Amino acid sequence: PFTYVFGINASGMTINLPDRRWVYAVMNVTPTTLELYINGNRVSKRPIRSRMQPSSTKMSVGNLGEFHNFVGAIAEVAVANGTIDSATVKATMAKMRFAVKH
Repeated sequence: PFTYVFGINASGMTINLPDRRWVYAVMNVTPTTLELYINGNRVSKRPIRSRMQPSSTKMSVGNLGEFHNFVGAIAEVAVANGTIDSATVKATMAKMRFAVKH
């Protein structure tokens, strides 16, 4: 597996993801917590070290500056103004599994 970093605001986690396989990842960020779902299952929920503040820093998905550690293709990225609850994450994953089978 490859190790990837999911993080924001100097808080985050490393997660091993399989090589050459499609992965559905959802990261919820609140003012105090970071929550990560992989393929419909919550794998981590951690506190954020410091409260989120408005920033002019650009958002990065995949690679950041000199850190080119992302291997693979990113099919879709969505940013929402709010969190996605566990039931919605699981329902979305179920729809994707159904679509792949049919």
